[in-house]
Amino acid sequence: MKKFNDALLWLKSPHKTSTSVDRFRWNCANDSNPGIDEVPEWQDWSERGSTPDQKRIEAFLNSQVLSEKTLLHVGVGSSQLALNFHLRLSAIDGITIQEAELKKARELNIPNYRVFLLNKFSPEIPAILGRTYDFVVDNNPSSFSCCRKHFFIMLRNYSSLLNDNGLILTDKMGLGWSTQPNDPRWGLSRQDWFKIGARFGFRPAQFTDWVLGLEKTPQA
Repeated sequence: MKKFNDALLWLKSPHKTSTSVDRFRWNCANDSNPGIDEVPEWQDWSERGSTPDQKRIEAFLNSQVLSEKTLLHVGVGSSQLALNFHLRLSAIDGITIQEAELKKARELNIPNYRVFLLNKFSPEIPAILGRTYDFVVDNNPSSFSCCRKHFFIMLRNYSSLLNDNGLILTDKMGLGWSTQPNDPRWGLSRQDWFKIGARFGFRPAQFTDWVLGLEKTPQA
């Protein structure tokens, strides 16, 4: 509980993390639409195939027992993850900031798949989604970050949304990638990701050479 409370304090003042994230400004002052979007030709993935890092995360999921499990996909793209796993999971939710991706997802009419037009840096996400998850899949957790405040809000969201022992799943490629025109230094190392995660009550986990996890530790 102390780690979680300490993390909440970070949202009120520009404390340091002793990681590469300390190089960035504390608050971008853009609470209406936080985050750095890509150049226009890379924004809509509704008709694009899954990226290699996304495929590696899905390969890991394919090795897991998924019955009665729930999953949140951050950045749904073409909804290929939902198409691949909806029969094995009890529920899949997704969020996106792209209208075309939302439209594509809803046209699929997958019964246990809900998709919302939501920004992962928004503090309202847990209340709007209204459920918790065993997995949060985000293959680019830091790439679109605009400031440390909103990056920490995202991590607080994920902590609130995960069940005890739930996992944030990402991949070293996506973790190290930075969108244009964002600062390329938002691409994080494995060590930085694990160290920041520990401040929010997550245990580090590495499942393959590429796929990384942060596991939510039960609160006392």
